[in-house]
Amino acid sequence: MQHANFIINRGAARAEEIEALVANVQQEVLSRFGIELQPEMRVIGEVADV
Repeated sequence: MQHANFIINRGAARAEEIEALVANVQQEVLSRFGIELQPEMRVIGEVADV
């Protein structure tokens, strides 16, 4: 297993924007490289439908 990348919110992003970014990156990496990314984060509260 390898670890990569961090998302740093400098105060302007909303939780749903971060969730959408993560979903977009997962889809792109899967379609381009065939690699399924597993986020190592926990979302607390309601999860947006992205």
